[in-house]
Amino acid sequence: MAGRPRILVGCFFLEANSFATGRTTRAGFETAGVLVGHALRRERLPASKELAAAWDVLSAADLEIVPALYAWAPPGPMLPRDDWEALAREIVDRADGTIDGVYLQLHGSMLAEGLDDPEGELLTRIRARLRTGVPVAVSFDHHATISQAIVAAADIVTAYRTCPHVDLERTGRQAGEVLAAAVAGRVRPVLGWARLAMTAPPDRHDNAFPPFAAIMAACDATERRPGVLAATMHPSQPWLDVPDLGWSATVTTDGDAALADGAAHAIAMAAWERRDAFLTGVRLPIHDALAVALLGPPPFVVADAGDATNGGSEGDSTELLRAALAYRDRAIWLTVTDPAAAHTLRALPVGARAAVTLGTGPAGAYNAATPVEGVVAAHPEGHFTYSHPFARGVAGDLGACAVLAIGALRVVVHERPVGLIDPEAYRGAGLRPEDAEVLQAKSHVSYRAGFDPVTPRSVVASTPGPTTADLASLPWRRRPRPLWPFEEPESPWRMAP
Repeated sequence: MAGRPRILVGCFFLEANSFATGRTTRAGFETAGVLVGHALRRERLPASKELAAAWDVLSAADLEIVPALYAWAPPGPMLPRDDWEALAREIVDRADGTIDGVYLQLHGSMLAEGLDDPEGELLTRIRARLRTGVPVAVSFDHHATISQAIVAAADIVTAYRTCPHVDLERTGRQAGEVLAAAVAGRVRPVLGWARLAMTAPPDRHDNAFPPFAAIMAACDATERRPGVLAATMHPSQPWLDVPDLGWSATVTTDGDAALADGAAHAIAMAAWERRDAFLTGVRLPIHDALAVALLGPPPFVVADAGDATNGGSEGDSTELLRAALAYRDRAIWLTVTDPAAAHTLRALPVGARAAVTLGTGPAGAYNAATPVEGVVAAHPEGHFTYSHPFARGVAGDLGACAVLAIGALRVVVHERPVGLIDPEAYRGAGLRPEDAEVLQAKSHVSYRAGFDPVTPRSVVASTPGPTTADLASLPWRRRPRPLWPFEEPESPWRMAP
């Protein structure tokens, strides 16, 4: 090689949801900031992210960084195909014969129009442009759906070991270390893969408790085996109506394909043997969850599972709003994404009485249109910065927004979907979370890491919506069959097509 080995790096990150309406356009990435080519510099990256950690490892190994793209969007619906092509091209076009290694930060559950497996397609295109033998490392959210295309194109796979996700730096650092060793010729990474015919709701994915703790411990134990470079379990995000949906395990070893495959199958079997436990989450009906929360002491979090914005929902549920209207004298704070209502309220002066309808769905829907009347309490700017370890330092923007006071209730009505995995959206709306009796979160598990600094007291509400835990209630059309728990497969394994 002439000069230092050149490592192409980038991030193209979106967790999509097949049951969410609308599209996540490039504008959805622009809030966090899209950085292309030499505009992508280490000092401009959120410090806690995988790419930043991998970048530091690769730089310390005296490798030349070739920046391609940083594009990170909050979870949401699929991308339009043209937007996906334009962003993917920024990475693919920089993969050429001068590149000696590749590192990418991906989610693993992206969707784009006409593409069930955008990450697999991206990696396939990159692989086709590289010289033979150039190592490709990818770090994933552990809720990735790992496809045949991903396994064929990647050599090194790492993923989060924690849920709530707090080990982003560890994940990126591990990918960077294995890639640096591969480029230096110290290791020859081989990727093993095992795919299960199962899915499950995510509310038992907390790595601090069984059954998930035992599976993550199996990954830890596997990595302590001689020759193993990385071991991951991927309990796929369950709201993807695609043929590849299913849990899988990947293991990267130093040149030992039999060890990689065997270890991946062992980790996957540890999950399969515990599958029934993933259906035992405790989720209360919304009225019961709110009643528990109001018993206090305040503040108390109600996690709206069906409208989990960190799972791709739009944040437009009115389930908690309708329940809260029976308690107008209580300080219950919640948010509703409703662009039309947000602009209507924004146009009224602070202090004005307002009658609006929140939600756009039919009667009985999770986002059923709900007439309310209150006072416009504030016109906040709506800009904030996430504090949750998963998104720390990332900018959030409510867009046009207003705070509607309905007695003691406070409803943040906003234009743009945001992650309600920490309390910063409330602060962006000019509210102090510590002053609430009840705070709405929109997540199954991850909210705990974000809201714990304000309060550790919470209850998960079983609500309908694009991220419902009642997976059988969703309008599936394209998922694989058989797939547990919908059907009972004869074998736990899903073979490659």
